[in-house]
Amino acid sequence: MFNGQGFYESEGLAVEIIGCGDTSLIHFLSEHLYSPHLSPDQGIALAGYLIKKATRHVDKTGEPIDVEHGDGIGFETVDKSKVETEIRKIESQEEFLSTLLIQTPFQL
Repeated sequence: MFNGQGFYESEGLAVEIIGCGDTSLIHFLSEHLYSPHLSPDQGIALAGYLIKKATRHVDKTGEPIDVEHGDGIGFETVDKSKVETEIRKIESQEEFLSTLLIQTPFQL
């Protein structure tokens, strides 16, 4: 579960607390990408993306990436293939923007 500051264990589930660290990278990304107006699918995508970034750039973090979705009644584990699909969507946009904002100006 992501509350804007960290990822926490869902009650009743036999999982460990997932800490993606209080690093400047995760703090920056969550501060700029999170909005209380995100749809559940967007929230799932963002949670997976932030954890994926942590696995790449924060010491002592790693996969697998598990995302829990809460709807006010309870929590359910999001299918791993959906999490990976959502992460790929954001990473595709990230690659596009990187090309547009960083690489393209130097090619002009």
